[in-house]
Amino acid sequence: MKGQQESAIADTQRMIEYGSVKAVGYLRKGRILSLYGQQKQAIEVFDEALANTAPDNFLFKKLVNSKEAARNLNSVHIDLIAKLPVEIVNNILSQISRRTVVTCLNISKTWRQRMLECENSWKYLSIRDDPISIQCASIIPYTARHVKKLTIDSNLIGVRKLCFDHMMEGSFVNIESLKMSAMLSIALSTASRTLTSVDFDFSNNGNNEITLADLLLGCRAVTKLVYTTKSHMSAMIGDLSMAKSIIGSDIKTVLRSCQNIRRLALNKCNPTVIDIIKTCTTLEIFCYNYQYEVSGVQGKIDGGMLAGLRKIYIGNRIPLEHIMPLLYNNMKTLEVVNVVIPETTGYQVQQLYATYPDFSLIKLFDRDANLSESNQTLRSIKVRGCGHAVTDGVLASLARIKTLEDVHFGNVLAATAEGISNFLDATKHQLTSVYLGETELVKNHHLTALGAFGRLKKIGLRKLSGITDEGIQSMIKAGCPALNALEVIKCPAVTTQCISDAKIVGRVAVVLYKK
Repeated sequence: MKGQQESAIADTQRMIEYGSVKAVGYLRKGRILSLYGQQKQAIEVFDEALANTAPDNFLFKKLVNSKEAARNLNSVHIDLIAKLPVEIVNNILSQISRRTVVTCLNISKTWRQRMLECENSWKYLSIRDDPISIQCASIIPYTARHVKKLTIDSNLIGVRKLCFDHMMEGSFVNIESLKMSAMLSIALSTASRTLTSVDFDFSNNGNNEITLADLLLGCRAVTKLVYTTKSHMSAMIGDLSMAKSIIGSDIKTVLRSCQNIRRLALNKCNPTVIDIIKTCTTLEIFCYNYQYEVSGVQGKIDGGMLAGLRKIYIGNRIPLEHIMPLLYNNMKTLEVVNVVIPETTGYQVQQLYATYPDFSLIKLFDRDANLSESNQTLRSIKVRGCGHAVTDGVLASLARIKTLEDVHFGNVLAATAEGISNFLDATKHQLTSVYLGETELVKNHHLTALGAFGRLKKIGLRKLSGITDEGIQSMIKAGCPALNALEVIKCPAVTTQCISDAKIVGRVAVVLYKK
């Protein structure tokens, strides 16, 4: 529309400059400006036109009438915020910035009322030390009922007191999430029925009056709790008895207070906390020292679903005596297992099988493989540092899972070259990514087999003493139709020239080579 207006104005300006139709140009220009709501500019154009048009010109009267019409329109003011339906006004107000909202509060009583009644404008409220936040804090008595997520990051005592006075009075009736980073004592019980997410950051304060026990016992509905402090946890834990780190008995106390917990993430705790997890029948996702983000639980608790862990993420090497009971007790329900375990010897593996006779990787993979393909879930597996546990039988069982697309095998010691060949032959139509590393079992003929994989996009080879230039060349010549990334790291018999040729001949997009 703006482009059309500018084009039309330009046309009228050319008419004005062309003497014989000057009056027509003025008339059209003024009407266009009036049409777009620019009444003052239109009046100025009509004044200029009347000054340059003779009274006997047949357009003179039209110019006078058009000027009068523009004057009348200029004197009329329509308050759209007051006239439009509440739903439309709320939609408009929810799109503007908090600074603009605060400005609008001072325009009129009507605007102020509409602003304060707009739920979406106050659903997320952040109180800091800037002027806009301070003005927002001053109107909390009128907006608190709309707030669902509240962040308090202010060092001003008056502002903090105002926020928490209204919390104690129960003004935040719909609050679901509270995040604070200041030293405060609050009446948590007033919000305990609605709060489901709490984030307290005391990292910039030497002391605080809120302990973990206060939060756990005071907010029964909480499903997500983040508590950050530089103080020693023994001072911050409250009624929970603490040693140098959180131990199993401490977590047992926490789980007793949170009887519907479904996801638990622990960092830098004593490994004995893992032993206590088995007592929590509602837990579905467990993370221990895991540095990556893990998605939350989906949907409501299904009473008919078999109780047990669905996903386990353990990020550093924990003694097997803590991990194995967790895997064994949840063998029938586990869907995702991402566990880093210590280096194991063949003797240790045999001891584990003796202790847990019903548990083995074969049985674990067979459970998935025996399902119909539509119900199989395993798509990726990464095995490193426990090579004695991967046998030909494990590979054969794994190959039966038709959803498997990504495999990462490092330091495989108990399998045979033939077992690897059989696995590759059985999965050649499904794998999209293969990593083989740190083993003498992989030979050139395995690379030739990989070259025939129709869907394979990425190949990683690391510390493989049994492959040579011949194997790489054979793999590339076999086709590799979908391959776009090849990584060869520290394979002593593979040369730089071979890798360069592979990139040219195979047209592989990404080639990483380290001698």
